[in-house]
Amino acid sequence: MLKMLVCVDGSKQSHKAVEYAAQMSASCQIHEVGLICVNEPVEHSQWITSYAKVGREFTESQEEADRLKELLEKEQKTVKEKEQEKCLEEAAEILRKQQIEPELIAREGHPAHVICETAEKKGYDLILIGSRGLSGMKKVFLGSVSHAVIQEAQASVLVVK
Repeated sequence: MLKMLVCVDGSKQSHKAVEYAAQMSASCQIHEVGLICVNEPVEHSQWITSYAKVGREFTESQEEADRLKELLEKEQKTVKEKEQEKCLEEAAEILRKQQIEPELIAREGHPAHVICETAEKKGYDLILIGSRGLSGMKKVFLGSVSHAVIQEAQASVLVVK
């Protein structure tokens, strides 16, 4: 029996990977299916830094400006976490229609590294990943995350097109 880890990011390609996982689970002896969605760390984005600088002009101290910047960064992280949760739930619904209850895994970090590390630590035999996803500018480079997973993973990797 196999344990399968499916990578999702809300893209059309990750949606195809989940559908493929549902088909495989129905016809093969898949013991466990996990869904993983990895957010890259919240960075000090240009707009937060700029907004905090403008905020400094209207505050009493640098401490208040720093607090404003921290609040903006927390808000950005919260939005990313909600998007991540929604992405996992939408993918899980596809599997649940096939009577498959997946493990939902939300992580933060470099996607390829976190996917491979999670697969190894949790004993997944197979990683399913779309050929390209929603990784900002990285989407210009065909499958940069999927390529990195193929190179780094100890488990077998199936790239879904």
